[in-house]
Amino acid sequence: MRLCFVAPESLRMPDDVKRFLRETDADLQIVETARLNDVIGESDVIYWTGSRRSASATAQNTMPSAMRSSFARPC
Repeated sequence: MRLCFVAPESLRMPDDVKRFLRETDADLQIVETARLNDVIGESDVIYWTGSRRSASATAQNTMPSAMRSSFARPC
C-alpha cells in the first residue's frame, strides 16, 4: 500500500505518525508532497480535511484553479 500525504511544509505529517504507520505495515510506502497534482493521477482515494483558516488559504493557493472551484462547492 502507498499513502500520499499532501500538505504545505508547515502542516506535514508528524514523524512519529509516519513511524507508527511503517511499524504497522513493513511494505507501506509513504509519499509526501506539497502539490496535489503530484499524486492525484495515481490516487484511488482522496481524504480532505479542514484545518485553521490560514492553512486552508495556503492549500487553496497551491491548488490549481480548476480544482479550487470543484472543491469549493458544497456536497
